Amino acid sequence: MKKPSFRPLLTVTAAACLLPAAALHAQTTLQSPGGLGESAAQPAGQPMATPMGQSMVVPMSPAASISQPFPPVTGAVLDTDREGLRFRAMAGVERDSNVTRVSTGRISDTITNLGVGVRFNKRYGLQRVVVDGEYDHYDFDKLSTKYNTLNYSAAWYWAVGNVLDGVASADRRQFRDVTVSGGTGVINRRTERNELLEGRYKMGAALRLLAGVQHTDARSTDPANSWDGDPNVNSARVGVQYELATGSSITGRYRHGTGDYQVGLAPSFKDVETEVVEHWAATP
Repeated sequence: MKKPSFRPLLTVTAAACLLPAAALHAQTTLQSPGGLGESAAQPAGQPMATPMGQSMVVPMSPAASISQPFPPVTGAVLDTDREGLRFRAMAGVERDSNVTRVSTGRISDTITNLGVGVRFNKRYGLQRVVVDGEYDHYDFDKLSTKYNTLNYSAAWYWAVGNVLDGVASADRRQFRDVTVSGGTGVINRRTERNELLEGRYKMGAALRLLAGVQHTDARSTDPANSWDGDPNVNSARVGVQYELATGSSITGRYRHGTGDYQVGLAPSFKDVETEVVEHWAATP
């Protein structure tokens, strides 16, 4: 039996908060670990740009590490970010000596890529909204295969006064999946979604308490032969953080999740993760 999912609640919450702000700005002007919100090293009322715990949000799959070494979009506020609406376009050519990832019968192929993207970043008082989306088209020469991917990331960095802040985010990563049936010449694709709602309470000048809920979902066009099928996991997470006035911090988190597989008869499972992350600011 399917377990209840936080995803509809988080998706509706993110959409309700993000879409009006993006629409308003379009009318008027046309995700490292460590924590977000107000830092002791920043002026009062200026939320930090770093998300609350990217290292525990979306783990990198073996398939992604081969075909897509980094996410094409991010909901984090980058150092080079300008406020407003920005568009981008990209084109590329890649030569792959073993496009089907097999030990025998290798096929060399040339892949062309065309893509467009848009990014919106805007601060509203203590709140900040970041939305990033990208659409890409891939065309294989010898395999006569083509496919499209749609990636997005949206984040609302919220704050209530000077003691409570957090993030509500939703993202989707779509990329080529490497499966045991890769030798057939079929290019499979994997879609990973993640929704997170996390808050942070500031106890004094340096100590923070963290708590949140998270939903992750993975699907493959070939789930029977994908590296881990299509798991669906709901999690609760708690943590504690100690942040210095220099901007350095150390964060400990514990996440407990329950999940199941959406295809097949595999039993439900528990998914527990513990992490300790130190963020060192060497210079301002």
